[in-house]
This record gives sequence, C-alpha cells and structure tokens, in this order.
Amino acid sequence: MRAIPFLLLLLSLSTTPAGSGHAADDTEARALIGQLEQEAVALASASVPMAEKERRFRRLLQSSFDLPGIARFILGRQWQTASANQRTDFLRLFEDITVDTWVPRFRDYGGERLDITAIQPTGDEVMADTALRSPKGPQRSISWRLNRTAAGLKVADIIVDGISMVVTLRSEYGSIMRQSGGLAGLIDRMRQQVAAAPHQ
Repeated sequence: MRAIPFLLLLLSLSTTPAGSGHAADDTEARALIGQLEQEAVALASASVPMAEKERRFRRLLQSSFDLPGIARFILGRQWQTASANQRTDFLRLFEDITVDTWVPRFRDYGGERLDITAIQPTGDEVMADTALRSPKGPQRSISWRLNRTAAGLKVADIIVDGISMVVTLRSEYGSIMRQSGGLAGLIDRMRQQVAAAPHQ
C-alpha cells in the first residue's frame, strides 16, 4: 500500500464507467468516489497551503471513511475490552497519524488512471474492483471495500495487489501492543508519533 500514493487512487476514480452490479450500489458507490475525486483535485494544487490540505484531508477521512469500523478491525479483541476513553483516544490519534502520513504525498500524482471494472454487493458491503493504469509503470489491481453504515457507504479497506491496508495495520499495531504492554502502550506510542510529526 505504501508504494502507491493515496492521491492517485482518488483522482481518477469518477472518470471511468462503473461495471456490473446492483444499480443502487453502483450509484451510491460512484457518488462516494466522486466526492473523493473532487476533494483530491483540490488537494493536488500546489497553491493550497499545507495547513489547509491537512484540514481538508481530515474532513475527507471523517466523511468518507468508516473510521470506527476500521478501528474495530485493527484492534480486534482489544477494542472490545477498551474503555470509552481509550477508544476515543485511539480514533483521534489514528486520524492524526493518517493525516500526517498521507498529506505530504499528495504531490505524487502523475497522470494515473483508475478504471472501475466491477461493483459487487456482498452482504453489508460493496466491493469495487479497479485497475490502476499508470504511464510510469505496470497495471495494478486495486479493490475498495465499502461498508454500509447509517450514513451510507463508507470506505473500509483498500486492497492493492491482494494486500489489504487494514490487515497490514492490524498486524503492525498488534506487534506494537505485544511489545509495549497492550492498548495503553500502543496509544502512548501513537501520542509520541503525533507529537514528533511536523505540523504547519
């Protein structure tokens, strides 16, 4: 996942025709993708100050990604036993780290095109399969897992060449918890990471 700039996954999504699938799911998935594309185009502009990019990207995460669902999956059983304060702290820090990690990479877009090949409902989810075509390298397979929430479809995972973003994060965070004494140790480590990150 780290090898593919997040911006290029967003920029081209709404410019290609949807594949087969339930019409309502196609429509809602395309609306979500269109919102992502619109925000990403603005974030690509070099004239937008870094602080404004961070604000807009945070808003994008909050509106278009199922952050509570992602957190529950990443933490697994630790989420079930976590206190309300720990859940709140983890979500806030996870959001901060995601913003700090991805916003500086928005300058990497280089003409890539993401073609939607299929949209398939599966229970409480919708899978959007896509092909990333780049003038700089080979085609890559990217799937988007969208959760059905009370607020509509939200991005729950991005799977690049068979590698899941949330499964990778679950493994990484699980390793930190084993090394640092559980969820409390992980949250402390996350606080340190956020404090050390440069901010505008």
